[in-house]
This record gives sequence, C-alpha cells and structure tokens, in this order.
Amino acid sequence: MRNRLGIWLLTIWITVSAAAVTPREHFESGNAHLARGQPAEALAAYGQIAPESTSAALEFNRGLAHAQLGQLGNALVRLRRAERLAPRDREIRRALAQVRARISGPAVPADPLGQTLGRLSLNEWAGAAGLAWWAWFALLLIARLGPVARQSVRGYTASFGLIATGLVFAALLAWWSRLREPSVVATQANAAVRISPLEEAKVAFTAGDGAEFRLTGERDGWFRVEEPASGRAGWLSGRSAGLVPVR
Repeated sequence: MRNRLGIWLLTIWITVSAAAVTPREHFESGNAHLARGQPAEALAAYGQIAPESTSAALEFNRGLAHAQLGQLGNALVRLRRAERLAPRDREIRRALAQVRARISGPAVPADPLGQTLGRLSLNEWAGAAGLAWWAWFALLLIARLGPVARQSVRGYTASFGLIATGLVFAALLAWWSRLREPSVVATQANAAVRISPLEEAKVAFTAGDGAEFRLTGERDGWFRVEEPASGRAGWLSGRSAGLVPVR
C-alpha cells in the first residue's frame, strides 16, 4: 500500500513539475538547441508553447529552424508571420530574402504600395488613426467652450481633421493591400492543386515547396488559391499548406 501511494505521489509530482515549465523556459530551451545546430529539437521545444503565446521572436526562430532543415515552405510561413508582428525588423527581412532566394518557381510580383504601407503593422495603423481621431474630437470639444477657445484651436482643428481622415484612409488601404497579398504557402514539394476540394479530384497543377498563393476561398480544410504570376487557380489541401494571417 505504501509503495502504491509513493508511486502515485511521484506521478503527481512529475506531472505538476512538467506543467510548471513556463513558455519562456521552452523558448530558451529551443534557442539553446538552435544555437547548437539542432533545429529539430528546437522546433520540438517551441512546439510546447501555446499558439496564443506567439511573438515575432518565436516565429522568427521557428522560421530559422525550418530553414536549417530545408523545410522552406514552413520557414516562409513562420518568417512572414514574424514580419506581420515586427514589420521593420531587418533580421526578419534579411532571413525572408534568403529563404525566398532558395525557393524555385515563379517569383511573387513586387507590390510597391504594399511594401510601403507594410512598414507599419495593421495595429499600428489603427492606433495612429484612432489617436488622431481622439485628438480631433478633443479639439472640437474645446472649441465649444466659447469664442476665445474656438479661436485658439481653429487652425489645429482643421489640421487634425485632415490628419485623422488621411490616417484612416491609409489604414484601410493597408488592410486592403494586405488582403491582396499571397497568404497561402505550399509546405510540401509537388503539392497538388486540384480542380475541386476533394482528394480524388483531378490535379490542375503542382506547386513546389514555398510557392505562394492568394487566398480566394476556404472549404472543409481546403484553400482555394490563385497563383499571382500566372493566374492559375485551384484547391490546395490545408495539410500541404500554411496560412499567413492578415494581421
């Protein structure tokens, strides 16, 4: 009886100890494996971190690990997610360029507007627009206090109104540009793009590991995709593709 109780208590202690490992410890463990040239072990450690605990640093390091393993599609997905979170990070941009240089197949056409607006994240655009609007409303309220107050803020009210309107327009344009970007990435070599979202459907064409597509629809774990360079379209299984979120 005592032996059983001891085993039971030991099991509980091991379970509690394992659960007590924090996301930060998993992250540091993965970083240590990555520094030692052990990308598979690094990915296993990073995989213990809950998806909602993601960060630019975590996605960046995951991308580096996938790139070291030659998994270029997965590397591209992770690095693009990192870029979403930290759009001005030079290391992320450099790593993205290096991974894309290793991917064979048609290159994604450059979008100058998207690249310019992409210097800020969507949250940053929304925050700037919201701050300008609140400042404008505050000036409008001050102007209602009387003729003297109205005269003192007249020029600022007009200026902040124009700035707020411009920032809202830029935020909407950034969102629209992000929606037009290729957001589905093939994560397998010779990924089959089919004419309908069924495994037995005819293959329209195949895509290489790391090929990027525009998302035009979803159904039952399938992505309806369009190739930016050629315009070819079809259905790609979610098991052989990764999705880059808009935000």
